[in-house]
Amino acid sequence: IFSIFFYILYLIGVPLPHHYNDDSYYQHIVYPFFLVETRDILSDIIPRFGGWFLEPGHLGSTAVFLLFISGFQFKKWEIIVLTISLILSLSLAAYGLFIGAVCLYFIFKTKKGVRYVVAFSAVLAALTVFFINYKDGDNPINEKIISRLEFNNGEMAGMNRSTDSFKYAYKYFIESPNTIEKIMGKGRNIPDGFLEGNASWKKYLYINGYLGLFLALFFLSATLVLY
Repeated sequence: IFSIFFYILYLIGVPLPHHYNDDSYYQHIVYPFFLVETRDILSDIIPRFGGWFLEPGHLGSTAVFLLFISGFQFKKWEIIVLTISLILSLSLAAYGLFIGAVCLYFIFKTKKGVRYVVAFSAVLAALTVFFINYKDGDNPINEKIISRLEFNNGEMAGMNRSTDSFKYAYKYFIESPNTIEKIMGKGRNIPDGFLEGNASWKKYLYINGYLGLFLALFFLSATLVLY
């Protein structure tokens, strides 16, 4: 709540005390109760909201999990706060997780799940058309979310979860004749700092192999069914 309050003050131009924080990977401007990534300051669109998380996607993704386990009970004030945080994060990953979470909840927890999913999809389609055309696309939702879903040469514009060096190493890993390594993963046999800046499922497979990926999916699926 405090983070959102001070973030709104920041957006409307109220001067706030701040200082700069710079480490090996992140560069932030630290305001009371929230951080702003330096690269977001350079954007023409409003900086994404991340609270005290290092990235807005961290906040948005965590909010989605909490919304899901709460059963999306929007009558509760804390759920409303989480939803506002999710929306302000302008995180493509978080928005995608939210859509998936809502659909899963409809399917597993309601009697008319398919109908609700269809209706929810229609609302999403209408919102997509609206934001693409609103101000000729010059709005935060279109710039930060919709435009990043466009495909160019078979790759999504917003797919920035892997560095070029990791993409090359992953391709070599998948095509390697070393079957044992592909099953068990690279594990700890990875140079320090090599995986920095990578956050896709490919990173998990690279580290833990097909066995690790299978076990993770199995336990996640079992948790969902039991829940």
